[in-house]
Amino acid sequence: MNIRFIIAIWIFFLWILFWTIVYSNLENRSIIDSFYFSVTTLTTVWYWDMIPTNEISRLFTAIYILFWVTSVIWWSMVIIWTHTIKHWEKKIKIIKKNKRKKKKNI
Repeated sequence: MNIRFIIAIWIFFLWILFWTIVYSNLENRSIIDSFYFSVTTLTTVWYWDMIPTNEISRLFTAIYILFWVTSVIWWSMVIIWTHTIKHWEKKIKIIKKNKRKKKKNI
């Protein structure tokens, strides 16, 4: 299995764990409720059955969402860019190989 994938999964779980603890402390909710709130907020499902009840929680929720959305966009672009570079590197190698073959045939 790819080490980057494993690291990404661990970062994801640590991210949820971190925000679960933050919400548990800020909102005085149980770990289960805080975990539920973290996951529903992160996945943008948000059923509105739990909302941040004070200003500091709202601020942290905004930071949480903005950071997560930015991270998802960033990593999506990294994946797309990496794939594109690999694709064009293969194409360039094929083109160079074909040019060498043509030179040898002349």
